[in-house]
Amino acid sequence: MALFLGGTAGVRGADGPPPPGAQSKPGAEEPREKGQFEYTKPSAAAFYEKALVEYNLGETRSAYIHLKNALLEDPFLLSAHVLLGTIYLQLGEGGRAEKELLIADGLGADKSLTLLPLARAYLLQGKAEQLIAELFPLGTVPGQDAELLALRGQAHLQLEQLFEAQRAFAQAWDRDPNNIGAILGRVQVLLQQGNLNEADFYAKRAVEVAPNNPQAWFLKGTLARSLGGIGSALRDFERATDALPAYLPAQIARISALLDLGRVDGALVAVDEVRRLYPKDPRTLYLQAVVQARMQEPDKAGQSLKEAEALLSQLPRELIDGHAPTLLLAGMVSYSLKRWEQASSYLSLYLQKYPDSVGPRTLLAQLYLDKGEADKAVELLEPAMGLAPGDQLVLSLLAEAYMRGGQHIRASQLLQEAVEAGGDNIVLRTQRAVNEFGLGRRTQGIERLGAVFEAQPELEMAGATLVVMYLKERRYSEAAEAARHLVKGSPGNLTYLNLYGVAELAAGHREAARWAFELSLALDWEFVPAQLNLAELELRENRPDAARERLEVLLTRNPDQLPAMLMLARAFEAQGNHEEARRWAERAVEVDPTAVPVAVYLTDLLLKMRDSDAALKVAESIEVRAPDSEDIDLVAALSRAYIANGQRATAQVVLQRGSTLAGYDAPG
Repeated sequence: MALFLGGTAGVRGADGPPPPGAQSKPGAEEPREKGQFEYTKPSAAAFYEKALVEYNLGETRSAYIHLKNALLEDPFLLSAHVLLGTIYLQLGEGGRAEKELLIADGLGADKSLTLLPLARAYLLQGKAEQLIAELFPLGTVPGQDAELLALRGQAHLQLEQLFEAQRAFAQAWDRDPNNIGAILGRVQVLLQQGNLNEADFYAKRAVEVAPNNPQAWFLKGTLARSLGGIGSALRDFERATDALPAYLPAQIARISALLDLGRVDGALVAVDEVRRLYPKDPRTLYLQAVVQARMQEPDKAGQSLKEAEALLSQLPRELIDGHAPTLLLAGMVSYSLKRWEQASSYLSLYLQKYPDSVGPRTLLAQLYLDKGEADKAVELLEPAMGLAPGDQLVLSLLAEAYMRGGQHIRASQLLQEAVEAGGDNIVLRTQRAVNEFGLGRRTQGIERLGAVFEAQPELEMAGATLVVMYLKERRYSEAAEAARHLVKGSPGNLTYLNLYGVAELAAGHREAARWAFELSLALDWEFVPAQLNLAELELRENRPDAARERLEVLLTRNPDQLPAMLMLARAFEAQGNHEEARRWAERAVEVDPTAVPVAVYLTDLLLKMRDSDAALKVAESIEVRAPDSEDIDLVAALSRAYIANGQRATAQVVLQRGSTLAGYDAPG
């Protein structure tokens, strides 16, 4: 908007500078009111006029330079402080804008010139309480009063004072029904209240009143998306970005909508545009990572996430904790990088502040599932069912958590609800197949999942799950065939290459397995699963020296790698060095006292070494600490230790329990 401020505009009682050549009597000094100056230096006025012209032409940088020069010549040039404050606002420099506007106020500027920009400066800095405490409508110009009330409403929103915000926006509306700030504020409040129909009325009204306002189109699109119209939402977001390409919330929403519609190429173009505008903004880097991941470019996605993390790490933790969007972004970035502790810290704090937020709640639940903590995931997701009834993601995640906890009947009920809520998509079909397996209907589960993968072989998630199911059922040839299809579809995917090698090794095809593991290491020599599997292959080929050498190198780089320690113990045992095998197995137990396979191995090793007392201590200790004290391998090792110590009656009780467990776990 063009500004037409003269050299003394806004000064109470000023009639303007004297005409050129005007003289005052020698030694005389005329009295002046606060903010009234009898003379402005010509050079300062000239600089200011140039700044005003440049500003009205959109040349903000040039205007800024002229204003700084003007203030060097005359630090009391009121209009220059006002215009400089306005420029700082446009640049997002709330603190500097506040300083200039307060100087102008102190020089006697009319409140009508500084009130609104000062309110915006406070909002930019998050000084919502100060705005509410200090800035009030003047009661002279209804339009200006409406605008200030709308800004006060935004301050109340920042403070999560929904009722006060609603009242402020209503007061603004009463003073001026066409004030766009009042209309948009009402949309925001109604969206938060879940009153979508009334919000829709005001959103449509907003774009009628201000068809070029980017926030109006953005909120209209947000509402459309909430109502399920993602196509119309995308059109609204594009109208917002057309009106103001630098409006980041609309750009983010636009890219998300493109991804939801499967238009990945369009999303990539949009991300490139936004990255040019905001090269150092962690939000744009996160979006870029999401798009790159969808384009099957994991290395690029990982790099983008690390750059976003680096930018976030430069911010003080108290700033992150105090700004909800940044706190949530930090949680998402940390989760994507598998920084579990950091992600849990950020997301848990966010949920303490906003417990009704379903998205962050499901993300934290997914984190716990990834960590194998299904109980914590259930605790998070059960309340989410009340917050978002019928939400397919919540239902499917909760079903997954119940499956992990062995509650397959409850999981079946939730999966059926999820299908009814939003259709039988590939994720649900995969989950239902896995749940059939968990219910003991293993053949049906494999058949269901096989049908999914056969119909859509590009669905790698279903394919990988199918391979694991085949391996569990010892259908090794079928596992290898399914894994081969995965590798053909994604030849550079290290996880699928390694899975293929595991399946071929299980099927007895050692050369094919070696090829897969060695190719994985050729692509990434630090890929630990392939290193471990090659060592396993060497042990099976009775080459413990080669396995030992490989494992010692691996443990030099990864000193707490538990499977490597256990395998190295086996290598020493194969060489006949039982003492060294015992040392490595005991070290592995120290690293993870709850690891059943390690304790079982150490128990059997000690029995071979005829140290039955030590073997029994290890077995009894792991029985107390193990997550599942009824693990069939643990029960068997414990019974062997009791027999070796002459406690046959106790061993018989343990063996009876083991038989019961084995019968329960028999294939159905």
